[in-house]
Amino acid sequence: MVAQEHNRSEEGSTPDRDTTDAAFPSGRRVGLPSGISADPSSGPRAGSPAGAPQDLPADEPWPVSPVRCCKIAFIGSHGVGKTTLCFELAARLKRLDRRVDMVKEVARSCPLPLNRDTTVDAQSWILHTQVAREIETAHEQDFLVCDRSVLDNYAYLVAKFGRRAPFDNVVADWLKSYALLAWVPVVEGPRYDGVRDTDLTYQRRIHEVIGELLRVFQAEALPLDAGGRDGWVERVLEVLPLGPAQLPLFGET
Repeated sequence: MVAQEHNRSEEGSTPDRDTTDAAFPSGRRVGLPSGISADPSSGPRAGSPAGAPQDLPADEPWPVSPVRCCKIAFIGSHGVGKTTLCFELAARLKRLDRRVDMVKEVARSCPLPLNRDTTVDAQSWILHTQVAREIETAHEQDFLVCDRSVLDNYAYLVAKFGRRAPFDNVVADWLKSYALLAWVPVVEGPRYDGVRDTDLTYQRRIHEVIGELLRVFQAEALPLDAGGRDGWVERVLEVLPLGPAQLPLFGET
């Protein structure tokens, strides 16, 4: 979960969470995939993986992702804080006794050129590795928190080479597997960490391309308020299908 920095991570007792009215600006709420309950004491557990074929209604098509979990991706340009948000959200979901795992940013392990020196091969590796890691990590989880999605990974290829039909098809199909895309705004320039590009113009260009691709693929994202960083995780939690909050663990206050 480092940024695809492409261009080569409570409080005390919390009242019961009511998400009845929590919604996107358009009014849409995130729903749990079939077979998963908002109540952590019910629903499929180990030995009964969510999304087994027998669990699907006869009239429901098989999902793009073979694992039926609620998948959340923080999307955005590099250096905007996605990695930190992923860790924070995963920790909050763990405290609610949900089975949760994370997909860290795959660009960090890409053996090919990144940033403005990237190639079509590099971006193809990143895009397909993103899909593969989401598949393997989502197994038997209630929630999967992703540092990036296929869409914002694709933005780096589009920024340099333009759209490519084969990649368009992969992105369009895989976007259906996300329950929520949370779009992180650019609030400051990226800091050098040995991998990410530090050019502010390039960072903002990627942000613009992400917006263009959201429109192209007619994908709805939850925009996070640039002036409300401290409330970003809470904003995401508001639209997730959660039941009553768990009591504090180990005497937390």
